[in-house]
Parts: sequence; structure tokens; C-alpha cells
Amino acid sequence: MSEVPSDSERISALQTRRVAFYEEVSRRIDLMGTNSGILMDTTYNEIVEFINAIKECATNDERRQIMRDNAARNPYRLLEKYDLIVNSDSTRILIFKQRGGSALDSCQIVVKFSSIFDVVRQIHEVEAGNDHPKSKTLHKRVSAKYGKSIPRWICELFPDFCSICVRSRHRSKPKAGHQPILTRGMNVRVQLDIIDYQSMPDGPFKYVLDYQDHGTKLCQLRPLAHKSQVAVAQALVEIFCIFGPPSILQVDNGREFSHAASKSRRVPIDEEVLFVMLRLLF
Repeated sequence: MSEVPSDSERISALQTRRVAFYEEVSRRIDLMGTNSGILMDTTYNEIVEFINAIKECATNDERRQIMRDNAARNPYRLLEKYDLIVNSDSTRILIFKQRGGSALDSCQIVVKFSSIFDVVRQIHEVEAGNDHPKSKTLHKRVSAKYGKSIPRWICELFPDFCSICVRSRHRSKPKAGHQPILTRGMNVRVQLDIIDYQSMPDGPFKYVLDYQDHGTKLCQLRPLAHKSQVAVAQALVEIFCIFGPPSILQVDNGREFSHAASKSRRVPIDEEVLFVMLRLLF
């Protein structure tokens, strides 16, 4: 039986998860910029102080002065979007503004950046019977309680930092053996190779071009005196003028196939190849 981790080990593991989570979140925020949908701690505190100052205004003149001082923050939009409630212990909580007549316990709390991990972890691992919901269900529960202050991508990211969720993920079993490529029809996929006959040449011919249709297994052989780009291109043009070019031409990384393409995407046609093309076409 595995040993039950001690409290210090659990706290250490939780802290490691928190650090890794915030590193990934910070990296994504840097990529998204202002479109991340997360309220940073500094901005959160500024909004709380602004709304609290508005609520404590005794006269309209003080209120107008505060609005002018915070003109750069679009104060009317902040007052329309957020509200502030104070707990019995004088803790100020920023919430999304409710419609008239809504119950206080149905308010949606605004979460700042430094509280995201603990808030999402509470819903993911503690509340609702510790069922570790996946990203879609997690987002529904989070948005019902915290509104849009926690975006969907946070709920999609959080299960990746939960050890239980990672262990319980379905993993496809590896398939043993070679997985064949299935091809239907002719001239869909063609395999091209060059066979070396230098040990037993037939006159000037020392190589054979093997052009095999993968679907029908129809094979075309062309003798080559040498395996240069021009010789291979000439043999291919002869075959293409009979069957047409295939959709996929599968070759290895041999020099005769890839050397020209590595230098330039445009390879000039040799006069000899052009002569063969004209002879076959006309």
C-alpha cells in the first residue's frame, strides 16, 4: 500500500501546482495582451478604491470631482458594470452589478489574478462532491458564481494541473505492428525508387527506375544510364505522358529526388527532357 502523504508534502505539492499554473497563465496573458479577460491585482484594487470613494461621497460636488480625477478609466462604465459590498468584518468585495430586485446571494463575485487558482480549485476539487469536472462543466460552475471574471480558457487549462485529472485521462492504446497505407483507385499514390545495378550493368544502363502504383500495384520500369536529376525527370515525363501525373508521388530523400528542390522550387527543364516531351506529345 502507498503511504499517505503528510500535510507538509500536500502543501508543498499544492504550492508547486500553483506556481506552474501561474507561470502558464502569465505566459498566455503575455500572448493575448488585453484580450485575456483577466483582471490584474493592480487594476482590481484601483476599481475597488474608486467605487468605495464614490459610495462615501457626501455631496454631488465630491462625486463629480472623483469622476473627473478618474476620467481616464472610463468611470461611468465602471459604475455601470461593478458594485461593492462590505462584509461584517469590513472586507470589501467587488461584484458585478445586479439588476434591480435580484437576491444578494445570487451576485457574481469579481476575481482578481492572484485568487484565480484558489477559486477554481475550490470548485474543481472541494465543492460539488469533489467530482473533478472537466473544462466544460467546470466553466459552467465557475461562470455561475464568478461571471466573466474567469474566462473559459482558464477552465480549460486548470485540469492540466490537477494530478487526479491527468491520471484519469483516457489514453489510446498503442497499436502494435506496421500500419499500412490504404489507397483506392489508380494514380492516387505512386511509389518511386531507383534500383542499383552497377554490379551487373546492361551496356550503358546501370540503374532501373521503379514506378509502382500503390493502389493497383501496376509497375513501370525504366532503364537509366545514371541517376541524375535529368535522367529521372526524363523517365518520369515518359510515364506521365502515358498515365498522367499522380496525386501523390512518394519518394525517399535521395539526392536525385531532393537535391534540386532544396536549392530552388523552380528547376529549369533540360533540353533533352524537353525534346522527349515534345516527341511523346506530338
